Amino acid sequence: MQICLISGFIGFTGEKKPFIRTVFTLDTCLPIEGTQVFSYKSEAEMLMAWKDFITKVDPDVITGYNMARFDMPYLLIRAKALQLNEFPSIGRLHGQTDLTHL
Repeated sequence: MQICLISGFIGFTGEKKPFIRTVFTLDTCLPIEGTQVFSYKSEAEMLMAWKDFITKVDPDVITGYNMARFDMPYLLIRAKALQLNEFPSIGRLHGQTDLTHL
């Protein structure tokens, strides 16, 4: 089953409000107040844009409800199905990070 939306926010330790709120969506999405919405024509394009965003933002922690046991593994499964060979290299080591064990 394809991924149609990835959302999240970037925050700083000690701050009560997010610095950036993002939605990466397949096809279109209505505007969301206070949120950057990025729309893509294909799942592959959306996944790679999210990966590039994460690489550029360079967060210290990526977390969420069931992130390690479902979300990240499912992102990797979809990237593999779409033959997005560069997708698993998310992180500071650029090309050396192996997330396939998740």
